[in-house]
Amino acid sequence: MGPPPEEEEAPEEPAPPLEGTFQYHSGATYEGQYILYTPELEEGAPPPEEEIPPTKMRQGKGKFVDGDYSYEGDFEMDEFHGQGIFKYASGAVYEGAWEHNKYCGQGKYTWPNGTWYDGAWQENKMHGAGLYKDTEGHEWRGEYENGAGPGLVNQLVQL
Repeated sequence: MGPPPEEEEAPEEPAPPLEGTFQYHSGATYEGQYILYTPELEEGAPPPEEEIPPTKMRQGKGKFVDGDYSYEGDFEMDEFHGQGIFKYASGAVYEGAWEHNKYCGQGKYTWPNGTWYDGAWQENKMHGAGLYKDTEGHEWRGEYENGAGPGLVNQLVQL
């Protein structure tokens, strides 16, 4: 019978997010979950002369308001990441998936005049299957690529 197997250390669980409200120097506000983050030094880097204080980073669910702009939804490491709704000063609204502060995945963008696109997004551009509907009720369905819709099919709407 050999020696008992060595137990592997489980990765350290991140601390649960804190809850609070804070205001930025610009006047913008954030209310929701956040973490206190201290960046790790790169391997071989000399230690800092002074202790680096932790930074508040939005993490989890929250609402960010900056003047007439607002975002409510998921944050990861201080970025819009997950599901959320962004409301622009113009009245335009995006509701859907975010990755690293960009529209990515499924979402719906509505322009101030009521025109909308509902479908796939990549890098802030319509990309993949989607449906575009204008203010007159005309619909175009198909595959969008890099923000354009070559080969879209106009859907006839019965009145």
